Amino acid sequence: MNPSPFHRRHTDSHGLSLLEVMLALSILVIGLAGVGQLIALGAKSAALARDQVRAQLLCEAILAEIAVGARPAESSPLATYDPDPEWQYGVDAQPVGDSGLRSVTVTVQREGNEKSAFTLGQWIFAANGIANSPTESNPTNNQDGDPRVNDLN
Repeated sequence: MNPSPFHRRHTDSHGLSLLEVMLALSILVIGLAGVGQLIALGAKSAALARDQVRAQLLCEAILAEIAVGARPAESSPLATYDPDPEWQYGVDAQPVGDSGLRSVTVTVQREGNEKSAFTLGQWIFAANGIANSPTESNPTNNQDGDPRVNDLN
């Protein structure tokens, strides 16, 4: 009886050849390298997102300080943000007509990293044409002497 052409003869090899092992290892290494690149890209994107969120929060805080008069509503170039020296902020304040409004734009960025920059603008009303700021003409009446906190009396 002749063996069928669809049946193979059983050989005595029970393992993998060196070529098969090398091919499997090279596929594994290429796959791991791709996964490693994706992890690195994800970590970099997460750090950038963290910096942009931090910049937005600092921007909102500085703009709120300007709105309540704790910081002057005056233009200033990029300067170090005192509570967090890794960050810089700049202010652009322009009068809007003669209505007492000022267009205040605050830009915050991590020092040396422009990709983390965030800019936020707001119109701020000031009765005398400039936003209230703690000056000698606007003395504080609080007991701590903190110029950022004014009594409402």
